[in-house]
Order: sequence, then structure tokens, then C-alpha cells
Amino acid sequence: MQKIFGLPAHPLMVHLPIVLIPVVSIAAMLLAMRREWRGRFGLALIAASAVSCVAIFVAKQSGEELFALMNQAPDIAHHASLADTTLMFTLALFVSIVAMVFFHRRGTAKKRSRLAVGLSAVTIVFAVLATVGTIQTGHEGAKLSWQKVASGG
Repeated sequence: MQKIFGLPAHPLMVHLPIVLIPVVSIAAMLLAMRREWRGRFGLALIAASAVSCVAIFVAKQSGEELFALMNQAPDIAHHASLADTTLMFTLALFVSIVAMVFFHRRGTAKKRSRLAVGLSAVTIVFAVLATVGTIQTGHEGAKLSWQKVASGG
């Protein structure tokens, strides 16, 4: 998908993951810290996390198409690399959320405490990494788009 309504698709596609990944990350951290919320909100968080994975994948694909249209400008390579890393962190966050919620629903009481703490910690780490990656990728993309305008050039 290269264009939407005659405009490059990428600048339009990035908005959903830019908003959704940090929101999913905050919700994941809350569920990691509040075990009693996992049963109530766990499936909704899994769904939102899945949507964030699809959203970042679509944004990344549209970015690659824009990159090809721009004759593969070298200054975009760092932005693309950050997007690849953010996609991996977002997928890892999804997997950790699924594991945390699934284990909460299926785990035995004795096993639940140790493994639940470990899964919660892993989820928090990936939530932070996905959010930081999203911020870095978005910042680099904004610099590429607006640097000349902001510098008066």
C-alpha cells in the first residue's frame, strides 16, 4: 500500500502504533503488577497487543514502500533499523502478555507465584523496550520529515 487518498500511506499508518504500543505497554505493566486484573482484562490486552503488532507491521511495510519510492535515501536506514527492532520488541511483548495471561488462567497455585513473578518481570521489560523503541523510531522519523523545515532550509 503506497498511497491513501493520493498521499503516501506511511505517515498515515504510523499513528496507530505510535499511540497503541505505549498504551498496551502501560496496560501490560499494570496487569503484571496486579495479578487479580489478569482474569478480567487479560483477553482484552491480548487483543490490543495483537492489533499493535499488526499496526506496526503495516506501518513498517508502508515505510519500506516509501523508502523504495524515495530511491532508498541513506539517511532513512537508521529509522528503518529502529522500526525493525521495535517490531521485534512489540512481538516479544505480545508473546509475554499471552504467556502471562495464559499461565494465570491455567497455572496451579504453587507454581503460579514463582513463574508469575518471572513472566510479569519479562512483560515489564518488553513493555519498556517496546515503548522506548516506538519513541526512538517515531522521533527519528519526525526528524527526517521535519528537520529541514525546523532549520529553515
